[in-house]
Amino acid sequence: GIIPATVSKAYASPWQIQQLLGTLQWYNLLARLKLSVYDSVYAFVELQPLKAERFISHSVRDELLMSVVLGVYWLTDLRRPFLPMVCASDASTEFGFGASVAKVRLEIARQIGRLAEKRGDYVVLDGSSADYSGRMGQPHALSLDKTDFIHLFSCGKKWSAHINYLEGVAFIRSSGHVPP
Repeated sequence: GIIPATVSKAYASPWQIQQLLGTLQWYNLLARLKLSVYDSVYAFVELQPLKAERFISHSVRDELLMSVVLGVYWLTDLRRPFLPMVCASDASTEFGFGASVAKVRLEIARQIGRLAEKRGDYVVLDGSSADYSGRMGQPHALSLDKTDFIHLFSCGKKWSAHINYLEGVAFIRSSGHVPP
């Protein structure tokens, strides 16, 4: 496969690793905590110039291989029924993380579930008139107000971690707090 072939090489460009990472991240969205595997890889793909080959450190190789080893968690049953709710979780490397939930009609939940993250589409929950023109992807506005949401939890920053890890923790914790 392409991942063992890439990590068996001593050199690769940040651009080459970024292409591989993009594919892995798309699958990792099915199991968001898997995004926390990457740390050295994120630093590597930010190196400049992007197309200049450089030594691939052992930590970059290990993280890419770990992502594949954890690939068993990519298995997701997309036929499961939708719940009539929207759960919003978010995180910040400076402040911590939290989550809220709102009840919605089942059709709305299905509509949100069909949005393809790969295209960069995103949901605007507060119905604000903010300017999103600088953001990649298509916004999908929901007619929900902040008052429609029930606060589940918020946790102040207790440790430093990559933003994807913190968002994954917020997401996992929110699933345990969703009201019946």
